[in-house]
Amino acid sequence: MNTIVEACGFGLFDAAILALAAVGFTLQFGASNVFNLAYVAVMTACAFIAYWLTATVGLDPWLALIVAGFAGSVLSSAMYFGLYGPFVRRGAGPFVVVMVSLSLLLILTYVLEILFGAGYFSLNFGLSGRVAIGALVWSQLEVVIMCVGASCVLLLHLFLRYTRVGKMVRATAGDADLARNCGVDTRKVMMLVWLLSGFLCGISGVLYALDTTVFSFDSSGDFLLLVFAAAALGGVGEVYGALLGALCIGLATELTAIVLPGLKEVAAFGLLLVVLLVRPGGLLSTGRAVEEEAQEAGAATW
Repeated sequence: MNTIVEACGFGLFDAAILALAAVGFTLQFGASNVFNLAYVAVMTACAFIAYWLTATVGLDPWLALIVAGFAGSVLSSAMYFGLYGPFVRRGAGPFVVVMVSLSLLLILTYVLEILFGAGYFSLNFGLSGRVAIGALVWSQLEVVIMCVGASCVLLLHLFLRYTRVGKMVRATAGDADLARNCGVDTRKVMMLVWLLSGFLCGISGVLYALDTTVFSFDSSGDFLLLVFAAAALGGVGEVYGALLGALCIGLATELTAIVLPGLKEVAAFGLLLVVLLVRPGGLLSTGRAVEEEAQEAGAATW
């Protein structure tokens, strides 16, 4: 029983990081219909920015975390408005945009190798103690990572649920065309979506680098499929679906590790296949809810 409790605890820890990344990704895709493969490369770039700020500049690690988040906002926005947007406006199809994002992923990955080399790096936030909560024993760093992840998710929930602009973001992420027809200024919302999702991307990149202890220029590949799986499991474009998908995958991988340690990732994708067979749109794919959100957001002023 204690083993199962511990697995659930570490599943929640994995979900805290995965949820931030998956929500940012699904916001981007839902609002702009861009399957941004370079998303995880931005995560890695932000981890390197935090490393450079702490190791070279001497900046406080927690301030470096915030700066890395804003760097993610800048990078993500530049990617969309400088590259993806022009392709979409010129009528490029989904396959072309995916190839552009794949090219950008490779370019960013090898730019990081040129700048920082092919070695391994680590972030030090100065936390080495341990915290016991019932039968669970976490490191202080793990507790802090979960608290940061939970705080970001809570703030995002309050913003999306209780502000007019947040309702516009939810409507646009669910169905941009429908939101536009209901009177939402999707151009402004698109800018906000890429800034917000980029911030989540940057924060999650730093947290993931802390979790893995060491990272390198190609660390994005380790997290790539899990981010996409969490987003698809909940329903791509569904913000709360991404949260649920991250939770399911976090728990599934850790519980599977009890019996089959080498098949953690296999369990995640097995769960994804089963869910998509039953609900092809994902766990929280509800077109009617999207329509209601779009109508409500359309009645609000920017």
